[in-house]
Amino acid sequence: MVGLLNAEFSSNEGFATEQEQRDTANFFADHIVVEEMTCSIDGNEVDDITEFRFESPQFTFTAPDPWIFTPANPGPGTFVGLDETGVGSFLSVGHPALPAARVVCSEPLVLGKAGDLACGFVVFLRGGQLTLECHGWGDAIPAGFRDYDVEVNTTA
Repeated sequence: MVGLLNAEFSSNEGFATEQEQRDTANFFADHIVVEEMTCSIDGNEVDDITEFRFESPQFTFTAPDPWIFTPANPGPGTFVGLDETGVGSFLSVGHPALPAARVVCSEPLVLGKAGDLACGFVVFLRGGQLTLECHGWGDAIPAGFRDYDVEVNTTA
């Protein structure tokens, strides 16, 4: 069994119940764009790969501590703030597992579009916080833009 694209959430990511884990995994899996994906087995194209989506049974394992990404069961993050500047917005969350040193995540380029409005996204990590910046490309981003339906794409 090989997963092409999948989503997995466990208590190690702070989801306590099986239902929370399944709901979150399904939410992310529902947003995987499969229309341009292909799969072939021994040179034979698989026609509709969405026909092969399934949920695995719940299972348990003991994760090492520290866990590969964070300490096991790191707990939830905290909302730090939302600043809408008229040029863009900055949404910040905090968590002790986030790095103290400044890291700017600007590649790949992440672009958004809502109607005629174009925007870009940059992630900043620093001091145990993650800040997502949403900035305009020419036009100002209106207040409440986070409530718009934004189509997000990346460039290589």
